[in-house]
Amino acid sequence: RVLHSGGEGEGWFDDKLLAMPVVLPPDEEAGRSKWLMWYYGRSGEEWAKGNKAFLPTGVSGIAESPDGLNWNRVKGHLPGGAIMVPSEE
Repeated sequence: RVLHSGGEGEGWFDDKLLAMPVVLPPDEEAGRSKWLMWYYGRSGEEWAKGNKAFLPTGVSGIAESPDGLNWNRVKGHLPGGAIMVPSEE
């Protein structure tokens, strides 16, 4: 399953756009058996203080894969399942 915007439905931080993936392969020495991907996503057209949003700005998320081809989002603890959000400043 290819990761794409809106793949989990409305309410996720990346339901509008996603981009800029950084992928790490499994690492047995580190005890990690799956592929990991960090990426930017966005659910709207505006950024902090009402500024127009543009990529690669966005909220950060993570996905994992057993084979590097089929990806599943990992729901983060922040709104919309994000793992990091930018400052409102």
